[in-house]
Amino acid sequence: MWSQDSSWESEPVRLPARSSFLCVGKRRSACSLNERWQQLRSALPEPEHVQQYAQQVAERVSQAASEVKDTAQQAVKKVRDAGSELGDLAQQKAMRMKQNGQDGGTNIKELVKHG
Repeated sequence: MWSQDSSWESEPVRLPARSSFLCVGKRRSACSLNERWQQLRSALPEPEHVQQYAQQVAERVSQAASEVKDTAQQAVKKVRDAGSELGDLAQQKAMRMKQNGQDGGTNIKELVKHG
């Protein structure tokens, strides 16, 4: 933490784009609030760049959402298909079991009758 009378001992820090340099190398009290404000503002990107970036992010989010939706729809279809196949298989097995039970009953009746 800086004390009131501490000074910055480092070299000037270069900021991107249209900024000059912060009040580095000067005593803190030597930098006016207005100077600091102007330096910080000049370090910020232009509104057009922010808008372009926001548009790019919005497009990426939209594309990702569309891909997630497609993937979810494919997953739902696979689950439905698997459920349908399992239902069909269960029905076939039930029919076989029923038929085998009837055949078994008929065989027992025949054995008892001709015994």
